[in-house]
Amino acid sequence: MEKGRRSQGRSEVATVLRNKNAPPNFAATRSLTPLDFLRFVFWEESAKANRAHTLKSLAGLRSSFYSLIRISRSGLSIRGRGCAWALSGDAGVIGVAAARQRSGPQSWEITHLFAKPASHRQLPLLLDSVSTAAAAKGGERVFIRLSGDDPLIDVAKLSGYFPQVSEVLFQKRLEGGSSVPMAGHIGSSGPFRDKAPKDDHDLFRMYNAVTPPEIRFAVGMTLESWMASRERPGGKSAEVVMEGEDGIAGLLRYSRRPSFGLIEAVTRPERRHGLGPMVEMGLLGMSEGTEVYCLVPEYQVELQSLIVDKGFRAVADYVTLVKSLTVKDREKSRLRASVPSV
Repeated sequence: MEKGRRSQGRSEVATVLRNKNAPPNFAATRSLTPLDFLRFVFWEESAKANRAHTLKSLAGLRSSFYSLIRISRSGLSIRGRGCAWALSGDAGVIGVAAARQRSGPQSWEITHLFAKPASHRQLPLLLDSVSTAAAAKGGERVFIRLSGDDPLIDVAKLSGYFPQVSEVLFQKRLEGGSSVPMAGHIGSSGPFRDKAPKDDHDLFRMYNAVTPPEIRFAVGMTLESWMASRERPGGKSAEVVMEGEDGIAGLLRYSRRPSFGLIEAVTRPERRHGLGPMVEMGLLGMSEGTEVYCLVPEYQVELQSLIVDKGFRAVADYVTLVKSLTVKDREKSRLRASVPSV
């Protein structure tokens, strides 16, 4: 990515947001409705790209046009576990945001964020509505992942999202076939076995050992907070642990869909040599011709080096931010007579 262009874009957004002499614009949020999809059809093409990225939509793996149809129709399926809002300005709807729970009600993620170019100044209001809705449903934090050069990173920061965690997405196309079954069939193979519920405490301790303190603080300092904040990759997935002499020493999670797969791997610092075998196991679980992706946080330097040696190449970079919902957010949610959800 071009750092000069990134800095210039963010600077321009920050200037607009902080310009006290800018004329006031009308802006209000409301629940998203199916009719908003018809309005979205007439948006300029630059505004139709989903700016939020989840494990299910990395590198443009899902059409943003299809996604908006899906969130406008999914009310019954995610009621109570999701919300979607429209931001209206002088010229009608200028922004759309949708969020859902991650693995527990305490942690939410913004899954969709559509914004017209002229809407950046009002977007904090839209993000605030998402936070308030999440707080009303028991949320304690909201995550958002943006492209590394997206000017909306500064908008998110001004809306209370932090810290900034850089991630690199790596990609590799497989030529071979699958030779290792998915979850439930690995059993015990040397130090590897299927993850069991009893492993959660050991995995939480490993997470504390490898994750920078500022990230642990934002995600939550308890086992319950960590488990609620884990992302769900979707598709057919498996979790494999690597056992050590004094507990769990590593975790592999891989998922497979018809056209692509995802791999995640982490070990305790003293067991870095186990990363290679875990990544190989994940690759063997994929199908022939699959595009395999691996999203690696900047602090997992060893994993980045390893997968590059195995033929992966960097294709995109992202930034994940998190907003901790305060007592004020919960008070605002209680003031609402009802909270729309879709």
